[in-house]
Amino acid sequence: MPGSDPDASIYSLSGRKISAQSRFCNWLNDLFFILFAALLLRLTVSIALPHIVHPDEIFQVVEQAYSFYFEDRVIPWEIRGNLRGWLWPMIIGGVIFPSEKLGGGGAGIAFSVLLFMSLFSLAGIYAAYSIGMLKSRRHALVGAIVAAIWYEFVWFAGNPLNEAAATYCILVAIAVLLRGGGAARFAFAGACLGLAFVFRLQYAPAVAFIALYCGGLAFREKWLPMVFGGLIPVMIFGLVDWLFIGLPFQSMYNYFVVNLVQDKASEFGVLSTIFYVYFYTNYWFYLFPIIIALVFVPKAPFQLLWYVAIIIILCHSLIPHKEYRFVFAGTYLLIMLAAFGSVDLADHIFKRYPNILFFPAPALVVAFWAANSLLIASSERMALKWSYGKAEVLAFRWLEKQPDLCGLGFVATDLLRSPGKSGLHRSIPFIWEENHRPEADLTGKLAILLKPDTYNYLLVFQDVKPPEPFVQKACFPGGRERHSAPICGREPARFDLKPISTSY
Repeated sequence: MPGSDPDASIYSLSGRKISAQSRFCNWLNDLFFILFAALLLRLTVSIALPHIVHPDEIFQVVEQAYSFYFEDRVIPWEIRGNLRGWLWPMIIGGVIFPSEKLGGGGAGIAFSVLLFMSLFSLAGIYAAYSIGMLKSRRHALVGAIVAAIWYEFVWFAGNPLNEAAATYCILVAIAVLLRGGGAARFAFAGACLGLAFVFRLQYAPAVAFIALYCGGLAFREKWLPMVFGGLIPVMIFGLVDWLFIGLPFQSMYNYFVVNLVQDKASEFGVLSTIFYVYFYTNYWFYLFPIIIALVFVPKAPFQLLWYVAIIIILCHSLIPHKEYRFVFAGTYLLIMLAAFGSVDLADHIFKRYPNILFFPAPALVVAFWAANSLLIASSERMALKWSYGKAEVLAFRWLEKQPDLCGLGFVATDLLRSPGKSGLHRSIPFIWEENHRPEADLTGKLAILLKPDTYNYLLVFQDVKPPEPFVQKACFPGGRERHSAPICGREPARFDLKPISTSY
């Protein structure tokens, strides 16, 4: 269990006690450059390689946030069925408000979300540094740098996924609780845990365990402020549900009934209980056994990280429908533990063989993580992840600038790979055929889609010949064959342009 104040007995190498002001200055000096470099890395990568981690980030979050200002949007079945709370879309709606008012268009809206999420992701780096400081400054620096450069964290950083938001809240809560302190710190940590719960309901067991582990039996000193802080975001979530859906916590109830009782999520795929092991071998490749071995190296005071990671992964392993993003918090904690473990291992080797290392041990550890992160991130398998939705994003940016655009059709391509109505920022209809795949016979499919009075541009796969009178006007490369996005156009049709809410 964490102590009441682990900072109370921190001393310098000379034996002199370090004041709170000096510790804060050290933190500021260390973190400023790491956070600044991490922010630049995240923005640079996301701008150079625009990508979508999962369609939910667009159609369950950004599209619904966009609807606060424009009636036009794509409505997924989860929103129509009131299975998703509106708190996270409201927050993102506040983020895109300045861009919308300043006329930033679809690209401006996307950048405002990217900037906000990149800044939000820095919370994980702060947490790694703060937790590492419980043992040493070496652990803090290596932990923060690894959190800043590890490719999975950069990949997720600019995307407004509920799982990412919940992860950052959990990490900050753990960092605050492990360092102890007064009632205000426990109330803040409780608020972070409450946010993590409402952002990702399946993290409830992990949230409860963190509270139990850190609260102990100190009801008045820890539990009371922690529960008070946690109830604030939960009550706000219920209020938002009441305003948007009609009943407090209705989305939670609907989500429980549809996904846990009716098992609706299983219709989108069922995987075996141990499939997350495959996910990790797929994303970490040759580094998988090394990371798993390093996870078990660090001991106190990092046990809580290990427990929470295992709880998150095990709980999601019991759910038939599995996606890698679901266990992002567990992944973050495992990488953090492995980073701390690599410091311990390097220290052990350096102490036993002082002449074997020609460079400082922390520098070698950071070089190890940086080299492997870059190597895996640039692999062919990850190229598919970096480029998911890239062609469609670039195509939408081009389409937004076309003054004659009055409707967009999707042929042999997937609407869910696109940035949606918010990415186009034009009040036009989308015409597409659900579940259509390029391998299917296009005869007759084009006849269904070709409605001359509804659109004058087509988004197609590279190897699909557009029907007359459409001709190719532009083409934007994706990350692999069949994932480039040619745009075909014709003279605009004449019809009344009204905001249209599209459902799927």
